[in-house]
Amino acid sequence: MFDRAMNGPGVRLAGITIDFIRCFMFDLVTNSMHTFGTSYFNIVIDKIGFYKRICSWETRGFFESNCVPLLQGLIDYIDCLREHDKTREPWDFPEVLPIKLEILKGKHWHDSSETPSLADIREFARDVTSLIPEVIEEKSTYERNWRSLKQAALQQFHKKCLVSLAVELASLDKFETEQRVKDKLRFELIEKLIFEADDPEDDDQEDLANRLGRCLRSWWTDPEESIRLNVDSIVEMLQSR
Repeated sequence: MFDRAMNGPGVRLAGITIDFIRCFMFDLVTNSMHTFGTSYFNIVIDKIGFYKRICSWETRGFFESNCVPLLQGLIDYIDCLREHDKTREPWDFPEVLPIKLEILKGKHWHDSSETPSLADIREFARDVTSLIPEVIEEKSTYERNWRSLKQAALQQFHKKCLVSLAVELASLDKFETEQRVKDKLRFELIEKLIFEADDPEDDDQEDLANRLGRCLRSWWTDPEESIRLNVDSIVEMLQSR
């Protein structure tokens, strides 16, 4: 899947193509689910660890062209089973969030020697936020999934980029829901990012501080007390840096 020679146009190795490998992997993973159960399915996904094999912009391209269709196909397969197989309980099906985290991490891979662009950080913030509702939906696995999503957000970029990521998360629109759980989790993540962050480059510090201040200003009057407390805690951390 990541071999340069295999990814040339029309390339076959002993009659095997990338499409053949992708179909084989799909059958292997789905058969493991039916034979050994959902726990083994999750183990297989983790052990394959597609995104861990990305080591260059070229291999990231191979991930997007070869692995994302496979992973998305597995998500569609599980969603289809959930919709049509009414004989099983919800916990009998694998979770799709771990697969989506694979896609998230691979999609936003970057060379560690380079600073990601603001556009890349902004897109990552949107993608992370879009997964928060799925964390909430699976109540039985909520704590584990929320921990996995936070870890993905904290480890994707160098610590000097975490303040920028916090700014982008704070600048996104509010979730207009009754209990505001999604916004509470978002601010829990923002607070964690600020706590873990290294100081940005000197040239960026003042600009980031001003941007974060503008983003937080609209939340200081939020009707949800826990969010206001999060904002106060973030401001205190920033002032003590």
